[in-house]
Amino acid sequence: MCIKKMLTIWLACLAGPAAGQTDLADEFALAEFKLLVTKTWAFYLDEELNHRDPRVDETFEWYALAALRVDPGNGNAITNLVSSYLVNDHLVLAVAAAEYANALGKAYFHPTIAEFRSGYEEWLKGDDFEVLNLGKLDVIQAARQRKHTIVTPEYYAAVIPRLRKLLQAPGATLPVLMELAYAYNQLNEPQVVCMLTALVLRSHPLHPVALPMHMDSLQALQERRLSIHTIRNYLDMKGLDKAYYAKLSHWSLNLKLRYEAKQFLQAWTRTEPTHAEAWELLGEILVMERDYQPALVAFTRAAKSPDHQPSVYLRLAELASQKADMPGMELWLGRYRKHVDEATFKDILMQNRFKRFKELADRLGSRKKADGS
Repeated sequence: MCIKKMLTIWLACLAGPAAGQTDLADEFALAEFKLLVTKTWAFYLDEELNHRDPRVDETFEWYALAALRVDPGNGNAITNLVSSYLVNDHLVLAVAAAEYANALGKAYFHPTIAEFRSGYEEWLKGDDFEVLNLGKLDVIQAARQRKHTIVTPEYYAAVIPRLRKLLQAPGATLPVLMELAYAYNQLNEPQVVCMLTALVLRSHPLHPVALPMHMDSLQALQERRLSIHTIRNYLDMKGLDKAYYAKLSHWSLNLKLRYEAKQFLQAWTRTEPTHAEAWELLGEILVMERDYQPALVAFTRAAKSPDHQPSVYLRLAELASQKADMPGMELWLGRYRKHVDEATFKDILMQNRFKRFKELADRLGSRKKADGS
C-alpha cells in the first residue's frame, strides 16, 4: 500500500509542471513523497530487525544503527543493539548503548543499567597510558593524525574496526572512545556519537571535546527524551564553562522547558552580568510566570547592557503599561520608535495594551515634533 501511494505521488510530481501546477504544489508532493520514503525505510528496517538474531547475525548492528538513524527513539533497535554488543564481547559499546537506552527510558534488559555501569567503572580502572603497547599507540596516533591524511569515509571506516578492537581489552579506554566518536562523527552517524560521548561524560562530565560533540549529536538527532536527559544532567553542574549556559538556555527554550531555561539563564546572568540577551530572555520567562518586578529588573539590566536589542524597549514599555505608568511608556516607546518604521510603530500603539491610553499617541506625537523628526 505504501509503495503504491509513493508511486502515485511521484507520478503526480512528474506530471505537475506539464499540468501547470504551482511550485508550491510540487514542493508539497515532494515533501510527502520523502516522508513516505522515510516511513517505508523505517518499516523495512524494523521488519529486518524482527527477523534477525543479534546473537548470531553479524549484520544486525548495521540494521539497528540504521533504524536509530531514522528514528533515534526506536526502543526495539537500541535494546537489541545492547544484546548484539554483549554477545560479541564489546562490553564498552554495550554500556554506551545501554546508557542511550536508559536516557530513552527503554532500559528493560539484563544485566541492569546499574550492573552495566559497575562493569564499566571496573573497566576504566585499567586505563594506564604507560602500559600501552606500541601497537595500540600506533592505532590511536593514526586516528589523531587525520589532518595529515587523505581523509575519506573509507579511511575512517578502516580505522573504526581497529579502534573497536582496542575497547575489548582494558587500557586507554577513554582516548579510544573519543577517537571512535570522532570517526563516527565524520561518517555522519550522530546516534553512535551520542552513545560514545555520553559514556565519556559519565566519567568526565565537563570533557572539553566530548561535551560539545555530544550536544551537536543531540541537535542532529532531534530526539526530545535524549535532549531532556542531557539538559537535566547539567542543571546543577559545578564548574560548567560560561559558554555552555547560552547553548543550554536556548536548547531548553526550544524544547519549551521553562524551569530548566530559567535556571540556565540565571546562571548565565551571574557569569556574564552584562550580557543583554541573557537578561532579556530571563525577563521573557519571568513575564510568563507573571513575576513582573523581577522581569522589570531583568529588562532594565538588558537595556543598560551593551549590544542590546531594541525589542527590550518594547518589553519595558509593556510592563509600564500594566501600571499605567505614562512617563515610563513614553520613555521606552520613544526609544523603540527610533528603530522601526512609522507604520510599524503606529501598529504597536494600536495594540490593546497601549490603545487604552488615548493621550499616549498625542504625547509621543508631541515629542516627535519637539525632536524635530
